Amino acid sequence: MKHKNFTTIFVQAAQMLLAVMLTLGTQTAWAQSTMQFPIYTGDEGTSEKPYQIKTTDDLNKLAADVNSGTTYANTYFKMTADIAYTYTMAWNDDNSTENNYTAIGCKLSNNDEDDHPFEGTFDGDGHTVSGIRIYKGGSDQFSNSYQGLFGYMRQGTVKNVTLSDANITGYGNVGGIVGRQQSGTIENCLVIGTRVNRTSYNGARGAIVGYSLNLGSGSTLKYNYYSNCIMGDTPTASGIGCNGADVTENDGAVPATILSEIAAVPTPLSGTVVFRRSFTANVASTICLPFAYTPATGIGTFYEFAGVNAEKTEVTMQDANITADNPLEANKPYLFKPAATGPVLFHGTAAATISAGKTPTTGNTDGWVFKGTYARINWPDDPQTIYGFAAPGKADLAEGKFFRVKGGSNSYVLPFRAYLQYSGTSGARAVTRGGTEDLPETMTVRFIDAVGTPTAIGTLNTRTGEVVFGDAWYSLDGRRIQGQPTKKGIYINNGYKIIIK
Repeated sequence: MKHKNFTTIFVQAAQMLLAVMLTLGTQTAWAQSTMQFPIYTGDEGTSEKPYQIKTTDDLNKLAADVNSGTTYANTYFKMTADIAYTYTMAWNDDNSTENNYTAIGCKLSNNDEDDHPFEGTFDGDGHTVSGIRIYKGGSDQFSNSYQGLFGYMRQGTVKNVTLSDANITGYGNVGGIVGRQQSGTIENCLVIGTRVNRTSYNGARGAIVGYSLNLGSGSTLKYNYYSNCIMGDTPTASGIGCNGADVTENDGAVPATILSEIAAVPTPLSGTVVFRRSFTANVASTICLPFAYTPATGIGTFYEFAGVNAEKTEVTMQDANITADNPLEANKPYLFKPAATGPVLFHGTAAATISAGKTPTTGNTDGWVFKGTYARINWPDDPQTIYGFAAPGKADLAEGKFFRVKGGSNSYVLPFRAYLQYSGTSGARAVTRGGTEDLPETMTVRFIDAVGTPTAIGTLNTRTGEVVFGDAWYSLDGRRIQGQPTKKGIYINNGYKIIIK
Protein backbone atom coordinates (compact mmCIF):
# COMPACT_ATOMS: atom_id res chain seq x y z
CA MET A 1 0.00 0.00 0.00
CA LYS A 2 2.85 2.36 0.89
CA HIS A 3 4.53 1.60 -2.42
CA LYS A 4 1.29 2.38 -4.32
CA ASN A 5 0.88 5.72 -2.52
CA PHE A 6 4.46 6.69 -3.25
CA THR A 7 3.96 5.89 -6.93
CA THR A 8 0.79 7.97 -7.06
CA ILE A 9 2.50 10.92 -5.40
CA PHE A 10 5.45 10.67 -7.78
CA VAL A 11 3.20 10.65 -10.87
CA GLN A 12 1.22 13.62 -9.58
CA ALA A 13 4.41 15.55 -8.88
CA ALA A 14 5.73 14.81 -12.37
CA GLN A 15 2.48 16.00 -13.92
CA MET A 16 2.59 19.22 -11.89
CA LEU A 17 6.20 19.84 -12.93
CA LEU A 18 5.36 19.34 -16.59
CA ALA A 19 2.40 21.73 -16.32
CA VAL A 20 4.63 24.40 -14.77
CA MET A 21 7.25 23.90 -17.48
CA LEU A 22 4.66 24.29 -20.25
CA THR A 23 3.07 27.32 -18.56
CA LEU A 24 6.47 29.04 -18.43
CA GLY A 25 6.99 28.28 -22.10
CA THR A 26 9.79 25.78 -21.43
CA GLN A 27 9.83 23.36 -24.34
CA THR A 28 12.17 20.38 -23.99
CA ALA A 29 13.04 17.68 -26.47
CA TRP A 30 12.01 15.15 -23.82
CA ALA A 31 8.56 16.66 -23.38
CA GLN A 32 7.97 16.88 -27.12
CA SER A 33 9.05 13.33 -27.83
CA THR A 34 7.29 11.54 -24.96
CA MET A 35 4.13 13.54 -24.27
CA GLN A 36 1.58 13.40 -27.08
CA PHE A 37 -1.40 15.43 -25.89
CA PRO A 38 -4.11 16.42 -28.41
CA ILE A 39 -3.71 20.15 -28.98
CA TYR A 40 -6.94 20.86 -30.84
CA THR A 41 -9.95 19.13 -29.31
CA GLY A 42 -11.65 16.48 -31.40
CA ASP A 43 -9.03 16.19 -34.13
CA GLU A 44 -6.13 13.91 -34.95
CA GLY A 45 -3.99 15.93 -37.33
CA THR A 46 -4.47 13.46 -40.18
CA SER A 47 -5.59 14.30 -43.71
CA GLU A 48 -9.00 12.76 -42.92
CA LYS A 49 -9.29 14.48 -39.50
CA PRO A 50 -7.11 17.59 -39.58
CA TYR A 51 -6.60 19.82 -36.57
CA GLN A 52 -9.18 22.59 -36.74
CA ILE A 53 -8.11 26.24 -36.79
CA LYS A 54 -11.04 28.49 -35.95
CA THR A 55 -9.87 31.22 -33.53
CA THR A 56 -6.98 33.61 -33.01
CA ASP A 57 -5.94 31.41 -30.08
CA ASP A 58 -5.58 28.45 -32.45
CA LEU A 59 -3.35 30.40 -34.85
CA ASN A 60 -1.33 31.84 -31.98
CA LYS A 61 -0.79 28.38 -30.51
CA LEU A 62 0.31 27.03 -33.89
CA ALA A 63 2.87 29.86 -34.12
CA ALA A 64 4.13 29.19 -30.58
CA ASP A 65 4.50 25.46 -31.25
CA VAL A 66 6.32 25.85 -34.57
CA ASN A 67 8.56 28.64 -33.31
CA SER A 68 9.56 26.39 -30.40
CA GLY A 69 10.72 23.67 -32.74
CA THR A 70 7.66 21.53 -33.56
CA THR A 71 7.65 21.43 -37.36
CA TYR A 72 4.42 19.41 -37.66
CA ALA A 73 5.79 17.43 -40.59
CA ASN A 74 3.07 15.18 -42.10
CA THR A 75 0.46 16.90 -39.93
CA TYR A 76 -2.70 18.51 -41.29
CA PHE A 77 -4.54 21.68 -40.25
CA LYS A 78 -7.76 23.13 -41.66
CA MET A 79 -9.48 26.45 -41.01
CA THR A 80 -13.15 26.07 -40.15
CA ALA A 81 -14.02 29.78 -39.78
CA ASP A 82 -12.82 33.24 -40.75
CA ILE A 83 -10.34 34.66 -38.21
CA ALA A 84 -10.06 38.40 -37.52
CA TYR A 85 -7.39 40.09 -35.41
CA THR A 86 -8.23 43.42 -33.75
CA TYR A 87 -6.01 46.44 -34.33
CA THR A 88 -5.90 50.23 -34.05
CA MET A 89 -3.93 51.33 -37.13
CA ALA A 90 -5.07 51.13 -40.77
CA TRP A 91 -3.36 48.61 -43.06
CA ASN A 92 -1.82 51.37 -45.21
CA ASP A 93 -0.72 53.61 -42.32
CA ASP A 94 2.94 54.53 -42.83
CA ASN A 95 3.48 55.15 -39.10
CA SER A 96 2.12 51.87 -37.77
CA THR A 97 4.39 50.05 -35.32
CA GLU A 98 1.60 47.82 -34.04
CA ASN A 99 2.07 44.12 -33.28
CA ASN A 100 -0.84 41.74 -32.71
CA TYR A 101 0.44 38.62 -34.46
CA THR A 102 3.49 36.36 -34.53
CA ALA A 103 4.40 34.67 -37.82
CA ILE A 104 4.28 30.87 -37.93
CA GLY A 105 7.86 29.59 -38.36
CA CYS A 106 11.16 31.36 -37.76
CA LYS A 107 14.90 31.16 -38.29
CA LEU A 108 17.06 32.35 -35.38
CA SER A 109 20.54 31.98 -36.87
CA ASN A 110 22.47 30.28 -39.65
CA ASN A 111 22.79 27.16 -37.51
CA ASP A 112 20.55 24.29 -38.53
CA GLU A 113 19.37 23.75 -34.96
CA ASP A 114 17.92 27.26 -34.99
CA ASP A 115 15.71 26.53 -38.00
CA HIS A 116 12.06 26.32 -36.94
CA PRO A 117 10.06 25.95 -40.18
CA PHE A 118 6.46 24.89 -40.67
CA GLU A 119 6.46 21.55 -42.52
CA GLY A 120 2.81 20.51 -42.25
CA THR A 121 -0.22 21.11 -44.47
CA PHE A 122 -2.36 24.15 -43.74
CA ASP A 123 -5.67 24.31 -45.63
CA GLY A 124 -7.57 27.59 -45.30
CA ASP A 125 -10.61 25.91 -46.90
CA GLY A 126 -11.58 29.24 -48.47
CA HIS A 127 -11.57 31.15 -45.17
CA THR A 128 -9.97 34.53 -44.48
CA VAL A 129 -7.43 35.74 -41.93
CA SER A 130 -7.73 39.50 -41.53
CA GLY A 131 -6.30 42.32 -39.47
CA ILE A 132 -2.84 40.98 -38.64
CA ARG A 133 -0.24 43.60 -37.73
CA ILE A 134 3.47 42.79 -37.64
CA TYR A 135 6.13 45.43 -37.09
CA LYS A 136 9.70 44.18 -36.84
CA GLY A 137 11.59 47.35 -37.68
CA GLY A 138 15.00 46.39 -36.31
CA SER A 139 18.01 45.43 -38.39
CA ASP A 140 18.63 41.93 -37.05
CA GLN A 141 18.53 39.70 -40.12
CA PHE A 142 16.99 36.82 -38.19
CA SER A 143 14.70 38.02 -35.38
CA ASN A 144 13.25 40.79 -37.56
CA SER A 145 13.09 38.84 -40.83
CA TYR A 146 10.87 35.92 -41.96
CA GLN A 147 7.57 37.76 -41.50
CA GLY A 148 4.13 36.98 -42.91
CA LEU A 149 1.12 34.85 -42.05
CA PHE A 150 3.76 32.10 -42.14
CA GLY A 151 7.27 33.32 -41.51
CA TYR A 152 9.30 30.31 -42.59
CA MET A 153 8.10 27.12 -44.33
CA ARG A 154 9.91 24.07 -45.65
CA GLN A 155 8.50 21.00 -47.42
CA GLY A 156 4.97 21.75 -46.26
CA THR A 157 1.88 23.12 -48.04
CA VAL A 158 -0.19 26.26 -47.51
CA LYS A 159 -3.36 26.44 -49.61
CA ASN A 160 -6.86 27.89 -49.98
CA VAL A 161 -6.34 30.78 -47.57
CA THR A 162 -7.17 34.46 -48.06
CA LEU A 163 -5.24 37.19 -46.24
CA SER A 164 -6.82 40.63 -46.08
CA ASP A 165 -6.33 43.97 -44.35
CA ALA A 166 -2.82 43.09 -43.14
CA ASN A 167 0.17 45.36 -42.43
CA ILE A 168 3.48 43.47 -42.30
CA THR A 169 6.91 45.06 -41.81
CA GLY A 170 10.20 43.20 -41.41
CA TYR A 171 13.89 43.49 -42.19
CA GLY A 172 13.75 41.04 -45.11
CA ASN A 173 12.00 37.87 -46.30
CA VAL A 174 8.63 39.57 -45.84
CA GLY A 175 5.50 38.28 -47.58
CA GLY A 176 1.74 38.19 -47.26
CA ILE A 177 1.24 34.42 -47.11
CA VAL A 178 4.84 33.31 -46.44
CA GLY A 179 7.98 35.28 -45.61
CA ARG A 180 10.45 32.66 -46.83
CA GLN A 181 9.57 29.51 -48.72
CA GLN A 182 12.58 27.22 -48.41
CA SER A 183 10.68 24.49 -50.25
CA GLY A 184 7.13 23.15 -50.41
CA THR A 185 3.93 24.34 -52.09
CA ILE A 186 1.79 27.47 -51.87
CA GLU A 187 -1.40 27.26 -53.92
CA ASN A 188 -4.85 28.80 -54.36
CA CYS A 189 -4.11 31.67 -51.97
CA LEU A 190 -5.34 35.27 -52.19
CA VAL A 191 -3.90 38.44 -50.64
CA ILE A 192 -6.22 41.44 -50.64
CA GLY A 193 -5.79 44.99 -49.31
CA THR A 194 -2.43 44.31 -47.65
CA ARG A 195 0.77 46.28 -47.11
CA VAL A 196 4.14 44.50 -47.17
CA ASN A 197 7.20 46.52 -46.15
CA ARG A 198 10.92 45.89 -45.61
CA THR A 199 13.44 47.95 -43.68
CA SER A 200 16.49 46.55 -45.48
CA TYR A 201 17.20 48.24 -48.81
CA ASN A 202 17.74 44.84 -50.47
CA GLY A 203 15.59 42.55 -48.34
CA ALA A 204 13.32 40.18 -50.29
CA ARG A 205 9.59 40.90 -50.25
CA GLY A 206 6.37 39.97 -52.06
CA ALA A 207 2.61 40.17 -51.82
CA ILE A 208 2.35 36.36 -51.82
CA VAL A 209 5.88 35.27 -50.84
CA GLY A 210 8.81 37.37 -49.68
CA TYR A 211 11.45 34.98 -50.97
CA SER A 212 11.03 31.59 -52.62
CA LEU A 213 14.14 29.41 -52.89
CA ASN A 214 14.52 27.04 -55.85
CA LEU A 215 11.28 28.18 -57.42
CA GLY A 216 10.18 25.60 -59.99
CA SER A 217 12.23 22.79 -58.46
CA GLY A 218 12.11 22.60 -54.66
CA SER A 219 9.43 25.26 -54.29
CA THR A 220 6.08 25.41 -56.08
CA LEU A 221 3.73 28.37 -56.52
CA LYS A 222 0.47 27.91 -58.40
CA TYR A 223 -2.77 29.86 -58.70
CA ASN A 224 -1.96 32.55 -56.14
CA TYR A 225 -3.28 36.07 -56.69
CA TYR A 226 -3.18 39.48 -55.06
CA SER A 227 -5.21 42.68 -55.34
CA ASN A 228 -5.02 46.23 -53.94
CA CYS A 229 -1.67 45.67 -52.24
CA ILE A 230 1.11 48.11 -51.38
CA MET A 231 4.81 47.35 -51.43
CA GLY A 232 6.41 49.64 -48.87
CA ASP A 233 4.85 53.07 -49.11
CA THR A 234 4.24 52.91 -52.87
CA PRO A 235 0.90 51.73 -54.28
CA THR A 236 1.66 48.92 -56.70
CA ALA A 237 -0.69 47.30 -59.18
CA SER A 238 1.68 44.54 -60.26
CA GLY A 239 5.24 43.29 -60.12
CA ILE A 240 5.34 42.28 -56.45
CA GLY A 241 4.02 38.72 -56.28
CA CYS A 242 7.20 36.89 -55.24
CA ASN A 243 10.81 37.99 -54.76
CA GLY A 244 9.73 41.50 -55.72
CA ALA A 245 8.32 40.38 -59.08
CA ASP A 246 5.36 38.52 -60.56
CA VAL A 247 5.73 34.79 -61.19
CA THR A 248 3.53 33.87 -64.11
CA GLU A 249 4.34 30.18 -64.52
CA ASN A 250 1.17 28.35 -63.41
CA ASP A 251 -0.17 31.78 -62.43
CA GLY A 252 2.03 31.43 -59.37
CA ALA A 253 1.81 34.95 -57.90
CA VAL A 254 0.18 37.56 -60.10
CA PRO A 255 -2.24 40.49 -59.76
CA ALA A 256 -5.92 39.86 -60.43
CA THR A 257 -9.40 41.27 -60.11
CA ILE A 258 -10.97 39.22 -57.33
CA LEU A 259 -14.72 38.87 -57.67
CA SER A 260 -17.09 38.76 -54.73
CA GLU A 261 -19.56 35.89 -54.44
CA ILE A 262 -22.41 38.29 -53.64
CA ALA A 263 -21.48 41.60 -55.33
CA ALA A 264 -22.06 42.56 -58.95
CA VAL A 265 -19.17 42.27 -61.37
CA PRO A 266 -17.09 45.46 -61.53
CA THR A 267 -16.96 47.25 -64.86
CA PRO A 268 -14.99 47.50 -66.95
CA LEU A 269 -13.52 44.05 -66.33
CA SER A 270 -10.20 43.07 -67.90
CA GLY A 271 -7.03 41.08 -67.27
CA THR A 272 -6.76 38.13 -64.88
CA VAL A 273 -9.96 37.44 -62.93
CA VAL A 274 -10.45 35.18 -59.89
CA PHE A 275 -13.69 33.86 -58.42
CA ARG A 276 -13.70 31.61 -55.35
CA ARG A 277 -16.80 29.72 -54.27
CA SER A 278 -17.40 26.85 -51.85
CA PHE A 279 -19.36 23.75 -52.83
CA THR A 280 -20.73 20.59 -51.26
CA ALA A 281 -19.76 17.24 -52.75
CA ASN A 282 -22.33 15.92 -55.26
CA VAL A 283 -24.64 18.91 -54.70
CA ALA A 284 -24.93 20.46 -58.15
CA SER A 285 -25.05 24.26 -58.44
CA THR A 286 -25.60 26.75 -61.23
CA ILE A 287 -22.58 28.82 -62.24
CA CYS A 288 -21.77 31.39 -64.92
CA LEU A 289 -18.29 32.91 -65.33
CA PRO A 290 -17.10 36.01 -67.21
CA PHE A 291 -14.00 34.16 -68.42
CA ALA A 292 -13.07 30.85 -70.02
CA TYR A 293 -11.82 28.28 -67.52
CA THR A 294 -10.04 24.94 -67.78
CA PRO A 295 -10.73 22.97 -64.57
CA ALA A 296 -8.27 20.63 -62.91
CA THR A 297 -8.76 16.91 -63.49
CA GLY A 298 -11.21 15.34 -61.05
CA ILE A 299 -12.75 18.60 -59.84
CA GLY A 300 -16.26 17.49 -60.82
CA THR A 301 -18.64 17.50 -63.79
CA PHE A 302 -20.09 20.47 -65.66
CA TYR A 303 -23.47 20.17 -67.40
CA GLU A 304 -25.06 22.35 -70.05
CA PHE A 305 -28.75 23.00 -70.65
CA ALA A 306 -30.24 20.49 -73.10
CA GLY A 307 -33.96 21.27 -72.88
CA VAL A 308 -37.23 20.90 -71.00
CA ASN A 309 -39.74 18.10 -71.27
CA ALA A 310 -42.89 19.89 -70.19
CA GLU A 311 -44.95 16.67 -70.26
CA LYS A 312 -42.68 15.14 -67.61
CA THR A 313 -41.96 18.50 -65.92
CA GLU A 314 -38.31 17.64 -66.34
CA VAL A 315 -35.20 19.73 -67.11
CA THR A 316 -32.42 17.87 -68.92
CA MET A 317 -28.77 18.82 -68.32
CA GLN A 318 -26.08 17.09 -70.39
CA ASP A 319 -22.42 16.50 -69.52
CA ALA A 320 -20.55 19.31 -71.31
CA ASN A 321 -17.45 17.10 -71.67
CA ILE A 322 -15.16 19.83 -70.33
CA THR A 323 -11.47 19.07 -70.95
CA ALA A 324 -8.24 20.97 -71.54
CA ASP A 325 -9.18 21.06 -75.23
CA ASN A 326 -12.78 22.02 -74.46
CA PRO A 327 -12.76 24.53 -71.54
CA LEU A 328 -15.77 26.20 -69.97
CA GLU A 329 -17.00 29.02 -72.19
CA ALA A 330 -17.16 32.56 -70.88
CA ASN A 331 -20.69 33.94 -70.40
CA LYS A 332 -22.32 30.52 -70.60
CA PRO A 333 -24.34 29.16 -67.65
CA TYR A 334 -23.70 25.61 -66.48
CA LEU A 335 -24.63 23.23 -63.71
CA PHE A 336 -21.57 22.07 -61.75
CA LYS A 337 -21.57 18.85 -59.73
CA PRO A 338 -18.41 18.97 -57.54
CA ALA A 339 -16.49 15.86 -56.61
CA ALA A 340 -15.51 17.15 -53.14
CA THR A 341 -16.66 19.56 -50.45
CA GLY A 342 -14.67 22.78 -50.25
CA PRO A 343 -13.64 25.87 -52.22
CA VAL A 344 -12.92 26.00 -55.93
CA LEU A 345 -10.74 28.81 -57.28
CA PHE A 346 -11.94 29.71 -60.77
CA HIS A 347 -9.54 31.91 -62.73
CA GLY A 348 -8.98 33.15 -66.25
CA THR A 349 -8.77 36.17 -68.53
CA ALA A 350 -11.85 38.38 -68.61
CA ALA A 351 -13.93 38.09 -71.76
CA ALA A 352 -14.77 41.22 -73.71
CA THR A 353 -17.82 43.40 -72.99
CA ILE A 354 -18.58 42.03 -69.53
CA SER A 355 -20.97 44.04 -67.38
CA ALA A 356 -23.23 43.52 -64.38
CA GLY A 357 -26.27 43.96 -66.59
CA LYS A 358 -25.16 41.37 -69.14
CA THR A 359 -27.45 38.34 -69.37
CA PRO A 360 -25.56 35.30 -70.69
CA THR A 361 -27.93 32.70 -72.09
CA THR A 362 -27.75 29.25 -73.56
CA GLY A 363 -30.30 27.14 -75.39
CA ASN A 364 -33.76 28.11 -76.53
CA THR A 365 -35.86 24.97 -76.57
CA ASP A 366 -39.56 25.55 -77.19
CA GLY A 367 -39.30 28.90 -75.45
CA TRP A 368 -37.18 27.73 -72.48
CA VAL A 369 -33.90 29.61 -71.89
CA PHE A 370 -31.15 29.02 -69.29
CA LYS A 371 -29.86 32.46 -68.19
CA GLY A 372 -26.80 33.53 -66.23
CA THR A 373 -26.35 36.78 -64.33
CA TYR A 374 -23.44 38.90 -63.07
CA ALA A 375 -25.58 40.90 -60.64
CA ARG A 376 -28.18 40.04 -58.04
CA ILE A 377 -31.68 39.88 -59.49
CA ASN A 378 -34.72 40.44 -57.28
CA TRP A 379 -38.29 39.50 -58.12
CA PRO A 380 -40.54 41.38 -55.67
CA ASP A 381 -43.60 40.53 -57.76
CA ASP A 382 -44.60 37.19 -59.21
CA PRO A 383 -42.65 36.86 -62.50
CA GLN A 384 -44.71 33.72 -63.37
CA THR A 385 -42.17 32.30 -65.85
CA ILE A 386 -38.93 32.18 -63.79
CA TYR A 387 -37.52 29.01 -62.23
CA GLY A 388 -34.66 28.76 -59.73
CA PHE A 389 -32.85 26.03 -57.85
CA ALA A 390 -34.12 24.84 -54.42
CA ALA A 391 -31.57 25.20 -51.62
CA PRO A 392 -30.78 22.37 -49.18
CA GLY A 393 -32.51 22.79 -45.83
CA LYS A 394 -35.39 24.89 -47.16
CA ALA A 395 -38.24 23.40 -45.14
CA ASP A 396 -41.09 24.50 -47.36
CA LEU A 397 -39.53 23.32 -50.62
CA ALA A 398 -38.41 19.92 -51.83
CA GLU A 399 -34.67 20.02 -52.47
CA GLY A 400 -33.06 19.70 -55.87
CA LYS A 401 -35.83 20.89 -58.19
CA PHE A 402 -36.42 23.89 -60.37
CA PHE A 403 -39.12 25.87 -58.55
CA ARG A 404 -41.33 28.49 -60.11
CA VAL A 405 -40.50 31.85 -58.54
CA LYS A 406 -43.53 33.49 -56.97
CA GLY A 407 -42.00 36.83 -55.98
CA GLY A 408 -41.32 38.37 -52.58
CA SER A 409 -38.33 39.04 -50.30
CA ASN A 410 -36.94 35.52 -50.76
CA SER A 411 -37.15 35.59 -54.56
CA TYR A 412 -33.72 36.45 -55.87
CA VAL A 413 -30.67 34.99 -57.55
CA LEU A 414 -27.08 35.89 -56.65
CA PRO A 415 -24.35 36.92 -59.13
CA PHE A 416 -22.48 34.28 -61.15
CA ARG A 417 -25.42 31.87 -61.05
CA ALA A 418 -28.21 30.97 -63.45
CA TYR A 419 -31.94 30.46 -63.63
CA LEU A 420 -34.48 29.04 -66.07
CA GLN A 421 -37.04 31.19 -67.89
CA TYR A 422 -39.98 30.36 -70.12
CA SER A 423 -40.79 32.97 -72.75
CA GLY A 424 -42.81 30.90 -75.22
CA THR A 425 -46.45 31.28 -76.10
CA SER A 426 -47.40 27.64 -76.19
CA GLY A 427 -46.28 24.34 -74.72
CA ALA A 428 -47.35 20.77 -74.18
CA ARG A 429 -48.57 21.46 -70.64
CA ALA A 430 -49.44 25.10 -71.05
CA VAL A 431 -53.07 26.00 -70.44
CA THR A 432 -54.12 29.59 -70.99
CA ARG A 433 -55.92 31.11 -68.03
CA GLY A 434 -56.70 34.75 -68.51
CA GLY A 435 -53.61 35.23 -70.67
CA THR A 436 -51.21 33.54 -68.19
CA GLU A 437 -49.52 30.21 -68.92
CA ASP A 438 -50.22 27.55 -66.28
CA LEU A 439 -46.67 26.27 -65.89
CA PRO A 440 -45.63 23.44 -63.53
CA GLU A 441 -44.74 24.42 -59.99
CA THR A 442 -41.58 22.26 -59.92
CA MET A 443 -39.39 20.42 -62.38
CA THR A 444 -37.03 17.53 -61.75
CA VAL A 445 -33.46 17.81 -63.01
CA ARG A 446 -32.33 14.90 -65.19
CA PHE A 447 -28.58 14.53 -65.78
CA ILE A 448 -27.33 12.68 -68.84
CA ASP A 449 -23.81 11.90 -69.97
CA ALA A 450 -22.18 13.11 -73.19
CA VAL A 451 -23.91 10.41 -75.25
CA GLY A 452 -27.34 10.82 -73.67
CA THR A 453 -27.46 8.06 -71.02
CA PRO A 454 -29.13 9.18 -67.74
CA THR A 455 -26.66 9.33 -64.85
CA ALA A 456 -28.57 11.06 -62.05
CA ILE A 457 -31.88 12.64 -61.19
CA GLY A 458 -32.13 15.45 -58.67
CA THR A 459 -34.27 18.38 -57.75
CA LEU A 460 -33.22 22.94 -58.33
CA ASN A 461 -33.03 27.18 -55.43
CA THR A 462 -33.46 30.59 -56.68
CA ARG A 463 -30.94 31.97 -54.23
CA THR A 464 -28.19 29.35 -54.29
CA GLY A 465 -28.65 27.53 -57.58
CA GLU A 466 -28.11 24.12 -56.00
CA VAL A 467 -29.43 20.73 -57.05
CA VAL A 468 -29.85 18.03 -54.43
CA PHE A 469 -30.12 14.29 -54.97
CA GLY A 470 -32.54 12.65 -52.56
CA ASP A 471 -33.17 9.05 -51.56
CA ALA A 472 -35.83 8.45 -54.20
CA TRP A 473 -35.25 5.68 -56.78
CA TYR A 474 -35.69 6.25 -60.52
CA SER A 475 -35.58 4.10 -63.62
CA LEU A 476 -33.22 5.22 -66.40
CA ASP A 477 -36.10 6.84 -68.25
CA GLY A 478 -36.73 9.11 -65.26
CA ARG A 479 -39.76 7.30 -63.80
CA ARG A 480 -39.89 7.43 -60.00
CA ILE A 481 -40.15 4.07 -58.24
CA GLN A 482 -41.77 3.52 -54.87
CA GLY A 483 -39.11 2.23 -52.52
CA GLN A 484 -35.95 0.34 -53.38
CA PRO A 485 -36.48 -1.84 -56.47
CA THR A 486 -36.06 -5.60 -56.28
CA LYS A 487 -36.14 -6.31 -60.01
CA LYS A 488 -32.81 -6.66 -61.78
CA GLY A 489 -31.70 -3.60 -63.71
CA ILE A 490 -29.93 -0.24 -63.60
CA TYR A 491 -31.45 2.47 -61.44
CA ILE A 492 -30.59 5.95 -60.18
CA ASN A 493 -30.51 6.74 -56.46
CA ASN A 494 -29.04 9.71 -54.59
CA GLY A 495 -27.22 10.93 -57.69
CA TYR A 496 -25.59 7.61 -58.59
CA LYS A 497 -26.21 4.75 -60.99
CA ILE A 498 -26.88 1.56 -59.10
CA ILE A 499 -26.99 -1.94 -60.60
CA ILE A 500 -29.31 -4.45 -58.93
CA LYS A 501 -28.45 -8.03 -59.84
